Parts: sequence; structure tokens; C-alpha cells
Amino acid sequence: MLTLPTLLWWLHRHYSGAPLMDAWVPLMWLLAGAMLLVLHHLRVDPPGTDKADRRWRAGLMLLAVLVGLGWAAPVPITLHERLPLFHLVLYASLCAVTSSGAMYLSLLPAMFLCFSGSVMAVALAGAYWIFPQDWPFMVAALLLFLGVTVRHARQNRRFIERQLALEEGYREMSERAAQALLEKNHFLNAASHDLRQPVHAMRMAVEAGLQLHGQDARLVPLLEHLEQCGQSIHFMLESLLDLARAESGHHTAQPQTLSVDALMADVPVLFSAPARANGLALRLRAPRRETLHVRTDPALLRQALFNLVQNAIRYTPRGGVLVAARRRGTALQLQVWDTGVGIAAPEQASLFAPFERGPATAAPGQGAAHGLGLAVVARSAMLIGAVYGVRSRPGRGSCFWLQLPLAEAPAAPARPPQRAPAEARHLPGHCLVVDDEPHVVRAWRMLFEAWGTTARFADGVDMAHRHLDEGFRPQALVCDLRLRGGDNGWQLLQSLAARCPDAGCLLISADLSAPEIGEADDFGCLVLHKPVEPDALHRALRAWMHA
Repeated sequence: MLTLPTLLWWLHRHYSGAPLMDAWVPLMWLLAGAMLLVLHHLRVDPPGTDKADRRWRAGLMLLAVLVGLGWAAPVPITLHERLPLFHLVLYASLCAVTSSGAMYLSLLPAMFLCFSGSVMAVALAGAYWIFPQDWPFMVAALLLFLGVTVRHARQNRRFIERQLALEEGYREMSERAAQALLEKNHFLNAASHDLRQPVHAMRMAVEAGLQLHGQDARLVPLLEHLEQCGQSIHFMLESLLDLARAESGHHTAQPQTLSVDALMADVPVLFSAPARANGLALRLRAPRRETLHVRTDPALLRQALFNLVQNAIRYTPRGGVLVAARRRGTALQLQVWDTGVGIAAPEQASLFAPFERGPATAAPGQGAAHGLGLAVVARSAMLIGAVYGVRSRPGRGSCFWLQLPLAEAPAAPARPPQRAPAEARHLPGHCLVVDDEPHVVRAWRMLFEAWGTTARFADGVDMAHRHLDEGFRPQALVCDLRLRGGDNGWQLLQSLAARCPDAGCLLISADLSAPEIGEADDFGCLVLHKPVEPDALHRALRAWMHA
């Protein structure tokens, strides 16, 4: 509306000098400005009621008629001039403008008909005088063009509506998928508190058992095995939460030097019982002459390997599962072999996609899988930069593998700390514990009895202050962050610390992202996360009670 009228005006000036054409160009500029203002107003403040919507539609159709008449105005202005070349360019321009209206106004059929009808009505009416000898041909050509343009506008409208429907459907599915992922991660974070509680209680109970029965050679292996199981469960819980954060884009790999022997040692702890329940032999094979190390995120690598082992046990009806670590030049390849039914080559390409399952059925008692295990493997491998794949032959079994570069061994490998004798763990002193979970409180009692610590227990604000009112003077205050009834453990701990200024303060939390944790750090309070390491707890209490 700015460029084409100016070119037509310049072409007309080249052949003639009708003064009305000089006024036509500013008129088109004014109409262009009016259209921009109307469209901007509609975008900023769209009509909110049906009455306002009808009023705007009527105004838009009137504007379309005015713009159409404005485009066709040169036809009556130059009606009696003999300018064949100019008139051919003018009619071609009117056809081009009408065709562009079929593209941009197709979603508003009434507006398009008002615009194209006003343009073509004036062009058809002037054809008799402008083309006196060829007007029948020109009229027929214009009518044919108008019919084709209307049909094109209708098809373009259907195409755009389909595209909009597809876009809306994609947007809704994306929103549902994002919401589902958010809800899943929220559920995992919320459930982590309840999942950590029994592990927290178990580790304290095992510590108490080791202190009370550490001299009984028959119980020590059992208790140490329970402690190792508790550590593995704790690690798996952390891995699950790390994976949830990775899926939501809030987790990045944290490389560490990891011993392959330590990685392989966790496999029988977690999977010996499920393998025996399925009648399978679970075997490990690692290099005997050397200890291999890799530089990777331990949580993500363990998650990927454990998912492969779990899948192998689930889909192997008989035989066994072999977990092997082999050197491949400068790389380590972790392999999980099974004696299952195998997977055909066409089906192997989609195995690592979400919700894809192989043709094999789960072993009895394993339940139905949802095709997420191998998708987790792919996701974890991508984050740590590992290569993964599968080799399989139908009827002979499968081999799933992960490969990543080897790393140099640490200069001074850390030796596992030796457990101190029961006498060294003796911890005389006074401690006040606030926790509302009965099984956790029982574990606290057992632990403090084993350590020789005098303790009082409370499940809320009133009972905690009642112990102080009765004259109990603790050297350490231990409080859980989340208490029943909406009580805030951090606020309670502050009120107790105000009454016992010489006591050490320990806040225990299962919520890793609670805002109170930062406040407690600034306050100078020690924060430990569930499940609490008994050694860390013992060191903190010993420092306060000895002081």
C-alpha cells in the first residue's frame, strides 16, 4: 500500500498528468496507516464480548470495502485516457492485490469478499471503456480470475485451520507432557521425605546393633550386611532423584574418579535376591590383574548399569545373567549378558526409546514393565558421554553394553575407615531430640542407649519445652525439619536454642531444597540430611558434649 501505488503514480506521470492521481497516493498511505492502527488496537485490546466482536467485524468489513475502493480508484480516474500500457499494469496490479488478499484474509471470509468484491466490481465496470475492443475477453478473464482466487482463498483457509489445529494439538500435548514430568518430579521430591525416613531409622538401628552386639562374631557379618544394604538403598534413592532432576534439566553430570571394582561390588548386593527368586545365576567378571577407573558421574553410571541388570533379570526366564567389565583399548566396556529369548534386528533400533518394549515377556513374579528402563539408560549415557548399544540373536540371548574412556587411578586411593571399637563410641552427655515418627524415635533410643547418651524425646513444640521446664539441660538439640500439625522444626530449634544458649544445634532434613536450610547455615546451625550418617552424627555430638 506504500510502494505499489507510488510506482503506479510514477508510471502514470510518465504518460499523463491527471491531478487526481496525485491525490490518490496520499489517500492510500492514509488507508495503510488506518489499517496498521486498527490491527495494533486489536492485538493490544481484543474485543471481550459478543457485541463488541460484532461491532469490530462490521468495522473491519467497512475498512475492507474502503481499501478495495481505494485500490480500484485509478480505474475511474483514468477511465477516458488512452494509456494501454498503464492500464495493463494497473489491472495486473489489481489482480495481484486481490490474490494477496486470498492469502492474508482467508481466515476472515466476509472481509475477503468485501475487499475482493469492491476491487473487481470497479475493474469489471471500467473494462468496457478502458478496453473498448477487448472488453468481453477482459471481463471473462477477470471473472475467471475471481473464481480461482475465491477457491484458492477457501483452500488456503482450510490449510491454515488444519495447521492451527495441529499446532494447538502439539501445544496441548507438550503442555501435558511437561505437566506430567513436573508432577512426576514433584512426586519424587515429595515422596523422598517418606522414603528417607525408614532408611534413616534403619541405619541408626544398625549402628546401635553394631555397638551393642559388636563382640558377637555371629551377628557382626549380618549387621554389616544390613548396613551395606542401607547404603545401597540410600544411593539408589539419590540416583533416582538425580535422574528426575536430569530429566527436568536441573541436573548436570558431576564427574568423579570411580573404581570399577566398587561399581561391580554393588551389583550382587542389589540383585542377588531377585536373581535367586527367578532361578537365575548372577555372575560377575572383572579384570583380575588390574583395577580399572573411569571419570564419570557415579550416580548416573550406576543408574544405567543397574537398569540393564534389572532388565536382564526381568526378561530372562531361565539360565543366568553375567555382568562383565572389560578393557577395550583405552576404554572400559560394561556388559550385561543374559540367556533370554533374544531380540530380532529390526526391533533393536527402537529399544532405547521411551515406552518401547521388546518382544519378550517378563519373568514370573516380575510384573509388567512400561518400557522406561532402557530409556533411562539412554538418558544417563547421554549425560555422562558414554556409548551404548545391544547385540542379540533370537533364541540365544542378548548383550547390552556401555562404553566410556578409562581414567588414571587416584594417586592415593582412600582406604575405607575402620569402625572404632565400642569403647571409643561411648558418648556420655545429654541430648534433646524432637521427632514425630515413632519408628525413627525408637531408632534414636536404641542408638543413644548404645552410645551411653542420656536423651529426652519430644514429638512437638509443647513436649520439647516441657522437658526444659522440668529441668533437663541438654548439651545438644536435635530437631527434624518437618513435624506433624504444621510445626516448623527450624523455628522450634531457634526457640529451644534461645533457652539453651550453650547447646549445639542440629537440624535434620529430608528436603534437600528447603529454604530453612540456608537460614540454618547462616545461623550457625549444623544441618544433616536423611538418612544421617552415624559417623557424622557421632562427631558432631562428641564435639558439643565434650565441650
